[in-house]
Formats: sequence, structure tokens, C-alpha cells
Amino acid sequence: LLAERGHDVHYFAIEKKVLAEADYEHVMPYNNKIPYYCSFDYLITYINWHMQKNLGRTSRGLIVLDWKEEFHEGIEKIIHNRRYEGALSQRIKRVVEFSYPVDSQKNPMVQFSDLIALCLRRFLEIEKGYHDEWPDEMKNKYAFWYSLINARVRKKGIVVRKGRKYSQINDFLNDIQCKPRHSWRRYYSA
Repeated sequence: LLAERGHDVHYFAIEKKVLAEADYEHVMPYNNKIPYYCSFDYLITYINWHMQKNLGRTSRGLIVLDWKEEFHEGIEKIIHNRRYEGALSQRIKRVVEFSYPVDSQKNPMVQFSDLIALCLRRFLEIEKGYHDEWPDEMKNKYAFWYSLINARVRKKGIVVRKGRKYSQINDFLNDIQCKPRHSWRRYYSA
């Protein structure tokens, strides 16, 4: 369905152990030890970049979030900060609306997103050695699904925020991003 419909995938996986050990002093409008906030902050950067680079000057976007009450206040701070504070060149201009109260059980696209997130998570866990006991058949299946999903990602590296004060944020994101090993396909028969 992903390839058939031509949907793009945007995700930012975080290696939690690396995040817990990361020591960055840059002041963020959220607790940068919480993976959900780090991913959300980066993903709005990515989506804004994607819309500007690939969808044209007049494109505007809506982000639909699965409701997670414990993160609501932090998400609000991130949205406000990214829209109205900081360098003008780094503000989010293309995403015009954020929608929260979506019941994933009633929305097929959110269910589809959850399935993609599950496949990504399982494959990256396999890559990091968390499921060594799983049979090769299962590992190969997740590698196959990952290859389908990865083919729909437009930019594999991070979208770099420009400016001196953003270099530490870029380094932080590069360090905590969870990625498969180089030439990962050689290890699977998917």
C-alpha cells in the first residue's frame, strides 16, 4: 500500500541509551532527555523542509498526532517555540495546523502510521541486537518491511539547521539517531 499509493515516510528513531548518556548544554524549550519531544521537534523540521523542497512554494501542511496527554504541554511549547522564537530562517512556516485528538482506532491513516512505526522499531531493535533470539525468518521479514519503508524516505540523513547556534543541535540529533549498520542488506535474505 505504501509503494502503491506513493506515500512518503518521515520518521526519526532515537537510540535511547545514547540519548540517556548524551551531554548537550544547548537550551531547548523541552526536556531533551525525552525521546518523544526530540523526535517531534526534528520531524517538524523535516516536514517543513520536505514541503518546501519537494512540494512547492504554496504547499501547506497539517500534522495529525495520536493523542498522548502526558506530552501535550511539551508539544505546545515546541510548536510555539518553532513558530515564533529563534532565527526567522529556522521557524516552521509550512505546517499551518497541528491536530491532536485523533483516535487511532477510528482513523486508518493513523493505524497505518502505527504499523509503519512498529516495523521500523522492530527492525532497528534487531539491528541493535535486542532480538538475537528471534528466528532468521522473522528478522528477514522485518528487514524486507524496512526496505519498503526506507524506500519511501526522501532524506536519509538529518535536515541540518543552519546557523552557528544550531550546530550543537545538529550534532545532538546525529548522535542520538538510531540507524541500521552500513550495508545492512548483506545480513538478511529479504
